[in-house]
Amino acid sequence: MPIYQRLEMPYYLLHSYADLARAQASYYDEYPGARYPGFNHNFALLSLNAAIVEGNLRSILHYHLFVEDEAAKKQGIKNGQAGPSLPERTLTRFRIDVDTVWTWDKLKEGFRFVFDKPLGTLCSTQVLEAIDHLFTIRNRAAHGSSIQLPKEKLVAEDDEYLYTLQNKLQKLTDYMKAKFGVQDLYEGLGHRNTAEEFWKTTKQFFGELEHLAQQPPPLKKNIDAIHNYEFGGPFRG
Repeated sequence: MPIYQRLEMPYYLLHSYADLARAQASYYDEYPGARYPGFNHNFALLSLNAAIVEGNLRSILHYHLFVEDEAAKKQGIKNGQAGPSLPERTLTRFRIDVDTVWTWDKLKEGFRFVFDKPLGTLCSTQVLEAIDHLFTIRNRAAHGSSIQLPKEKLVAEDDEYLYTLQNKLQKLTDYMKAKFGVQDLYEGLGHRNTAEEFWKTTKQFFGELEHLAQQPPPLKKNIDAIHNYEFGGPFRG
């Protein structure tokens, strides 16, 4: 079996996240009267947050599939197989897709397939919806896409472009209004507590998944770092 090194990227992204959160706190101190103070750092913080969530979800699936793959290979050798069986090839294909192809939505589908339970039954609905909102923001920010939200709710016969974008953004707007008491999405994205609120949700999300599977040391290090980090404070690993 080939020997390889696996760098757990989410752990090191949290280093960067912590530094950026402290920079945001310094900015708030320097400009206490800014109208949308979060705009300077929120998009970068939320993008890093989403990467930390996605990376750890990939690692949970990766390690679980690795164990299953190795067990299948050992059984194949025991059975005298001349080459990998279909289940072995399927597991290998899954592992490749988890680490290289799957988006957030595909990772959620993968969880259902691998663990035979929808991700929404393994954590609370409110937490999963909030994480979905985090990825809505990340997907716009990561590609530099503009956020355009109609002032009135559209129907299918209205502008096709805006109508297509409306659904996820409207849900995000409703979340921001309920969470921060803001008037619109833009005020929510620029709110001084937005990044911190999503970080609290991230900690809760992984707390609810801890019972799911065994955590090898690299993955446990990732999850422990999430639990130990308090937003705005130093990263202690």
